[in-house]
Amino acid sequence: MPKFGFLRLRTLNTRLTLFTSALVVLSIWSLAIYVGKIMHEDVRAVLSERQLDSVGLLAAEINDQLSVRMAALEAVAKDAGSVGASSTSADAIAAQSLLDQRPVLQSLFNGGVVFINKSGQAIADAPVLPGRVGSNYLHNADLVASLTDGRSRVGRPVMGRILKTPVFGLIVSIRDANGAVQGVLVGLINMARPSFLDPITARRFGRAGHYFLVSPKDRLTITSSDPSCVMRALPPLGAVPSIDRFAAGYEGTLMYINPAGIEVLVSLTAVPVANWAVAVSLPTDEAFAPLFALQRHMLLAAMGLSLLAGFLMWWLLQHQLSPLAQAAKQLAATAASSTTGLPMQALPIKRTDEIGLLIAGFNLLLAELGQREAALAESEARYRTMIEWSPEPIAVHRDGRLIFVNPALVKLLGGRSAQDFVGEPVLDFIVPEGRARALVRIKQAAEGNPPEPLFEERCLKLDGTPFDAEVQGEAIVFDGKPANLVLLSDITERKQNRLALQTSLREKTVLLNEVHHRVKNNLQVVSSLLRLEGGRCAELRTKEVLSDMQGRIRAMALLHESLYRSGLFASVNLAIYLKDLAVQACRGHGSSKVRLQLNLAPVQVSLDQATPCGLLLNELISNAFKHGFPAGRDGVLTVELQPLADPDQTAQSPDWRLRVEDDGIGLPADFAIEQSQSLGLQLVRDLSCQLGGRLTVGPLPHAAFELRFTVQKEDQQDER
Repeated sequence: MPKFGFLRLRTLNTRLTLFTSALVVLSIWSLAIYVGKIMHEDVRAVLSERQLDSVGLLAAEINDQLSVRMAALEAVAKDAGSVGASSTSADAIAAQSLLDQRPVLQSLFNGGVVFINKSGQAIADAPVLPGRVGSNYLHNADLVASLTDGRSRVGRPVMGRILKTPVFGLIVSIRDANGAVQGVLVGLINMARPSFLDPITARRFGRAGHYFLVSPKDRLTITSSDPSCVMRALPPLGAVPSIDRFAAGYEGTLMYINPAGIEVLVSLTAVPVANWAVAVSLPTDEAFAPLFALQRHMLLAAMGLSLLAGFLMWWLLQHQLSPLAQAAKQLAATAASSTTGLPMQALPIKRTDEIGLLIAGFNLLLAELGQREAALAESEARYRTMIEWSPEPIAVHRDGRLIFVNPALVKLLGGRSAQDFVGEPVLDFIVPEGRARALVRIKQAAEGNPPEPLFEERCLKLDGTPFDAEVQGEAIVFDGKPANLVLLSDITERKQNRLALQTSLREKTVLLNEVHHRVKNNLQVVSSLLRLEGGRCAELRTKEVLSDMQGRIRAMALLHESLYRSGLFASVNLAIYLKDLAVQACRGHGSSKVRLQLNLAPVQVSLDQATPCGLLLNELISNAFKHGFPAGRDGVLTVELQPLADPDQTAQSPDWRLRVEDDGIGLPADFAIEQSQSLGLQLVRDLSCQLGGRLTVGPLPHAAFELRFTVQKEDQQDER
């Protein structure tokens, strides 16, 4: 870290100075910016109000002047109703006489007054100008509109054909006694001569501001204190959104950049009589010039205050933290003296303030550290004694070399003393084929990765004899530096015992497979003998008995076949076993009209439970085919195996339900399985008792047999 004179960037004094100065500077500048923004808004509001007041007075004055002139024309138009509207000399003389008798009109209209008949032809004017009488004005849209609807209006400013200057007219209709429009009376205002518009054209607003009289509907600047803007069209729609907003009827103040690229503050007020508006525009550089000057002064003051605050903060912290710096120097000197074995000295306390309390805390810490060092030395001595006399072989290595071994490891590796191993490479005691993996683990430990908690390794004794070891590693600090602690256990005998057990297990597995295979084959032979005997027997009752015996033997043979296929001898999947059994039992009865419907949930049960379940299902299916579907009757036979709901719903219930039902002819109304003399149903009762379950029938006469039993766990099976 660089140093700049007294300024050391790593010192607490410098960091606190920079941090507190930054906070003060940020506060000062934030306040300056905030105040500047508030003042800007306030000044803008004041300027907007001032401009609106100024432009409002002008708009009201112009509106009054137009109203007075419009009223004067309307008064003359009432008297002109008796004058003819034709272009005859008599009507022209009468119209001219009427205008000559109203000299006040010439004082109100500096461009003169023109009498125009219904056909748009001027028949009289005052004062008389050559070429005006006899001209046709039907090309003027405002004049045509007044001849059509009879309404008075202020016409659009145009360049006069006679006066050759910008003019606009106030147009008033002339009606006869019946109210029909006979013509119009037009009072002209010559904008090139002095008129009531002089307050707009003759003065500016400030140094660079201007007044404007505009026609929003025509998007035209009628006149202005800026000569370059007289009779100039406004920018097209969309070019300047703020001008479009004014043209749409907004009255007030907006700030925007005008077509000349200058930011201006513009206020606008309407002139209702003519549907015009008076606007004033002032560049913001002039409008906010005092505010900009004030903001510059504020920024200079903020810079000065920032520098002053930074210096004061540095001086104050330098003075307040000097005892802490002196204590740090003495603490460093004390730490250096501790390497020589000298006791640590307490730090002096010069002031009883927070820094004094901090130094007092350091003194307590030094005392505690001294006690802990003594306890640590004693603990290390006890630890080294325990390691050296531990019966477990222990080694410590660093950078791939042994740095400590205990006597147990010396004995395991066949050495005479620890000197035979200390300093030797770890890889020398690992078989060659395992050294690549060991080297990877050593590199990972050197990079700070946690070692593998437990793994097997093929190791070598000092004389080169290999042995199998179980290794457990842990990262430690040994003699003040990182190292790796390794615990070894000779597992050669254990691995040999495990291999012997695996060999014995494979032999027993082969034996059990052979037993189940032979039992299945023997049962199938018995089943085949019963089938042959049944085919030779002529008595029907004997055939049925032999068929039932064949079904029972087939059920047991199928169970052993399932065990043989799965390779599991402790349990069988009851759902798969019952499915195969039900399908074979239905095929054995040879009825294609009875449809088998299965709904079996998987569950593992022991051989002791699978055998009675299979026999019970075989008897119930045989009973259904014999008594439920006689004489080739069709129907559905349903077999369900589902778990019962657990009341607390926290774990799978051990209780299951095996249900067999059919939609055949049903059972007698007085049927009771306890009183049945049928061998098959007696066997069903006995098998239910063997399973420890509860067998229910019905509801009668519906043929449904339901067995509820508990699936035994492995420990319960072992107890049985």
